Amino acid sequence: MNNLAIGVFDSGVGGLTAVKAIRKIMPNEDIIYFGDTLRMPYGNKDKLTIINYANQNIKFLESCGVKVVLAACGTVSSYLSKVSSKVKIFGVIKPACEAAIKSTSSGRIGVLGTYTAINSNSYGTCLSRLSSEIKYWQNACPLLASLIEAGHISPQSSVLRTILDFYVSPLLHKNVDTIILGCTHYPLVNPVIREIFGKEFTLINSGLESARALKALLKAQRLKSNDSKNGKATFYCSGNEKNFLANIKLFLEKDLEYEVKKIDIEKF
Repeated sequence: MNNLAIGVFDSGVGGLTAVKAIRKIMPNEDIIYFGDTLRMPYGNKDKLTIINYANQNIKFLESCGVKVVLAACGTVSSYLSKVSSKVKIFGVIKPACEAAIKSTSSGRIGVLGTYTAINSNSYGTCLSRLSSEIKYWQNACPLLASLIEAGHISPQSSVLRTILDFYVSPLLHKNVDTIILGCTHYPLVNPVIREIFGKEFTLINSGLESARALKALLKAQRLKSNDSKNGKATFYCSGNEKNFLANIKLFLEKDLEYEVKKIDIEKF
């Protein structure tokens, strides 16, 4: 199984932050990515719908032949215990919480996430299990992922700056020194957050931290690729493939050629 691909899925482009990290720290691994752009955003969906979507996404990736699946989505990761998979499935919540606890010096942590992820308290529960000394505050960001999907990632976007100020400021007023970006879309606006608020706190990239944890998992289970060549990335989506391709070129290496295939996810 070593040379099978790593499967990754998200509601849209956010999971590309995890793909970028995997390609950097595990360059010889193949990746199969599915972005469920037709049904995004997930963050405002009910629990049963999210579980159903996750099961369909996993079945599709399993049909492609993968050795492990990364749910690069904070919303789906909140309900991973309810989904089914023939292969090991990995989420973004625990790696992000572990990194946040290592980072904080004050023990005061903020969490930004989708409405569903925050309402489930999955990040808060995980932080409490990992450390009884941590204090945390959470803020739901129902508009942010959709803004990012629509291409609002520039510091010049007044809409983005207004929304970020509305979501981030309440956490900083609690004197947090570490903020978990609990949706893999959010690291795409890291530079804007830094420009607005400065560098007085640490931002935890859930996609990056999950990629690091996935590398450790593959090593422990002896599933690392033994191919010496650079791995390839294959992309699928459920919505408009041209729009998705444009996002791939925006968030990954711009000088490479990519191909996106559209699938009917309802068949799975």
